[in-house]
Amino acid sequence: MTDPDNPIRIRKIGHVGLYCRDLAKMVDFYTRVLGFKVSDVNEKGMTFLRFGADHHSLVLAKAAEAPSGPTVLQQTAMEVADLDALKRIRAYLLSQNAPKVAAIKHEGPGNDYTKRFEVDD
Repeated sequence: MTDPDNPIRIRKIGHVGLYCRDLAKMVDFYTRVLGFKVSDVNEKGMTFLRFGADHHSLVLAKAAEAPSGPTVLQQTAMEVADLDALKRIRAYLLSQNAPKVAAIKHEGPGNDYTKRFEVDD
């Protein structure tokens, strides 16, 4: 990163979320075969899995409708230094007219603050 005006400094991929046609089968595969551990299951049935010290590294969510093609990426989360960094990133994205930049909020399991934005292709 060489642009000093760009505050985005990603530390690591926080987690990846996948939509699944058969959630129970996917949870079984990731836990029994790959050795992930279940951290949490929320009220929507989303299953949060870990393989290290983080609360979760992978999120499995039931697809709203069974897609005819491949399973769809649900989300990719990136970790930044702290809440102030997240606020600076949000302001920067807004200044760059990034599409669909949401407010920062605290949600879900763990102690993470989130800000969502979508990139249209």
